[in-house]
Amino acid sequence: MRIAYYVSSHGFGHGTRSVALIASLLSHSHEVLIATSAPALVFDEVCLPLDAPNCAVHHRRAVDPVVRQPLAYSVARNATFDALREFVAGMDERVAGERAWLAEQRVELVLGDAPWIGFEAAKALGIPSVLVSNFTFDAVYSYLSTPLLDPSSLSSPTPPPHDTPVSPALLSPLVSRVCASYACADLLVRLPGALPIPSFDGTPWPAEGWVDPERSEEGFTPETLRLLEREPESIDAGRGRRIIDAPLVVRKPSRGIKTPERRREVLLEFGVPEELHAHRLLLVSFGGQVIARPSSPTTSAPPSASPSSTLEADAFLPPGWIAIVCGLAGSNSSFSLPDNFFAARGHAYVPDLTVLADVVLGKLGYGTCSETLYTRTPMLYVPRPLFIEEHGLLRLMRARGIAVSLSRADFERGAWACGLLEAWEAGKGARWTEGEEKEVAGGAAEWVAREIERWVRERGDGK
Repeated sequence: MRIAYYVSSHGFGHGTRSVALIASLLSHSHEVLIATSAPALVFDEVCLPLDAPNCAVHHRRAVDPVVRQPLAYSVARNATFDALREFVAGMDERVAGERAWLAEQRVELVLGDAPWIGFEAAKALGIPSVLVSNFTFDAVYSYLSTPLLDPSSLSSPTPPPHDTPVSPALLSPLVSRVCASYACADLLVRLPGALPIPSFDGTPWPAEGWVDPERSEEGFTPETLRLLEREPESIDAGRGRRIIDAPLVVRKPSRGIKTPERRREVLLEFGVPEELHAHRLLLVSFGGQVIARPSSPTTSAPPSASPSSTLEADAFLPPGWIAIVCGLAGSNSSFSLPDNFFAARGHAYVPDLTVLADVVLGKLGYGTCSETLYTRTPMLYVPRPLFIEEHGLLRLMRARGIAVSLSRADFERGAWACGLLEAWEAGKGARWTEGEEKEVAGGAAEWVAREIERWVRERGDGK
């Protein structure tokens, strides 16, 4: 089949999990065209070398408006709303452009994770389409109206302009338009860590009604949890459409990465001197977002709870630890980093760093969550409460992994050590070993590819 795969440019998580599925599709001799505005380097694993007998082709296309995030863990609501309004205003022309492109490329199947525009174009052409995701962006946009304020706004009686809740009256027609496009998809392959997906499961809007602010541990309301726990077969998606629940699609670490020799090579690559190779490793990774350089801790800040009475509450790292940092803002030279911090250079393969790390510090994004679950690496996360996907991923992490919260204030002032030790203590007894087989291993992408192929065959036989 000739497949167009629409991939969101929001962060890297959509791209990295799509790469895993694209690799399986290519191994089945399908042709894959990647439609996205995400950087081509995200897809190098399946797009290079260009002279390979079967590789995907990256097509740079404006497929979705990106959620505006001043920091990796915050959302600029009004800027995001403005981008959505502009995108939706031109939807008819955009859909027409995608229809022409799909026809020109002789596409036979459309996949999407999770731009919506390709589904509407595919339906107009009679091309089957499949949504592959744990959430849809109409939920993210709907949640811009939540009265919940970003933690950075709580100390001010007037929230900054980027954190002003957007009027539901303004959001509702835009969200409805986006939801209608998602409803053009014929099959939902629902990934773990899912939110309600109203275009398939009929969950009522607005998204702020899915979350109970008084139930911070559970996140979702009891009614939302009940809806999420339904078996896919019991959900009437309309028009003969289906929902399939998938295992965890994840990028695997490189073979042999856990050997002492490979660990030494990796640490030397990032400038870690050999005398520090026996230290425990923290990986600081915020997915597709840049982060500011860590600032020096301040001794005047109030202490955090500590599992050790001898540990300084304001310490970045406990004694005997080093950190490798991905996604630094600005140049990657390490002169301004704290002691025992090292910058990841170039396009580091994060699954390898994740399996070598003793703890990962970042935000709850699908890529980071899936890779820490696969490698059984404990996670220390900075909450991003205005991005509703976090609730689904936190539910997944609490069920199957280790996730310890680090407040934004403690992250920004460099008081990491106590939370870091808490996460390490919670997860040190169950680490990944190479060669073990379990449900979330690389067979998940292969499973999804075969399910999609079977669905296409059954659809064809039914006509």
